[in-house]
Amino acid sequence: MAAEFLSDSARRAKEALATVEARPGVSKPDPILIAESVRRNFGGVVAVDVNHLEVQRGSITALIGPNGAGKTTLFNLLTGFDTPNEGKWMFDGRNLEKVVAHRTASMGMVRTFQLTKSLTKMSVIENMKLGATHQVGERWWNGLLPFRWKRQEEVIEKRATSSSSASSSTTCETNMPARCRAGSESSLRCLGRS
Repeated sequence: MAAEFLSDSARRAKEALATVEARPGVSKPDPILIAESVRRNFGGVVAVDVNHLEVQRGSITALIGPNGAGKTTLFNLLTGFDTPNEGKWMFDGRNLEKVVAHRTASMGMVRTFQLTKSLTKMSVIENMKLGATHQVGERWWNGLLPFRWKRQEEVIEKRATSSSSASSSTTCETNMPARCRAGSESSLRCLGRS
């Protein structure tokens, strides 16, 4: 990604990480997520055993591994969809032990699911708007009153449209159904929601 397309947060993360050694488990200058000794067993099988993990605020961090390595289980643990057998983790300085998934999401840490086919009838922009946090219309009584959420939705749509055009070297037709998108723009839809 060219430097001119970096957000202020991404630019700060890049600068902060410039002097950090590139090795697993190293401390970060401003971590938004920290996990310590997180372990999850299913019967006698150890699905997750993470000694130490930090994610720098504003950075994009990948978790890679083969099928069955525990990637999804770790995300489920960190976002409150499952409970570890032991360990602790913090998001933005807040302890997330015993915090349920919808509370974790309201704090700003949201996970997406791998079943993207269920959202293919929606446009790319509609998919991206789903991932915006702290939406006024998320509360059912506000959802009934468009004047309460309409302006915020316009701001979210503008932000999603500008980030999609800045992130893609191709023209992203945001109103086209997501099922029609291919390659990088289909991936953009998934990234926009995360």
